[in-house]
Amino acid sequence: MRVTSETKKVKSIFFGYSLNSNKMQLDLVCMSWRSESIWIEFIVGSRKTSNFCWAFILFFGSLGFLLVGTSSYLGRNLISLFPSQQIVFFPQGIVMSFYGIAGLFISFYLWCTIFWNVGSGYDRFDRKEGIVCIFR
Repeated sequence: MRVTSETKKVKSIFFGYSLNSNKMQLDLVCMSWRSESIWIEFIVGSRKTSNFCWAFILFFGSLGFLLVGTSSYLGRNLISLFPSQQIVFFPQGIVMSFYGIAGLFISFYLWCTIFWNVGSGYDRFDRKEGIVCIFR
């Protein structure tokens, strides 16, 4: 790879190599854009793989708790793995239903933050003007 003096603007995408002046560097940030006086660094926000994993785990876990609590109330096996005769509705079924409903609310909150991409934005560093701007 050859770097010429015409290379002013640099773009790196997802752990790629970027060329800046006469050296090659590895950008570990999601995305960034550089020129000689301005550096813009993009921030991912809440759309991370770990947030998706936790939202799925919390949703299905709380749904399981709610189904076990409901099956203990109805006296039928809604989930074939757990016989409802072993879980008495008062107090175990009520507590399992409460945890299931609370987990669904927290899961809904996580899915909303992922959908709205809370925390995303960019940071802009301007060497010429001496200004740092953080946009979220």
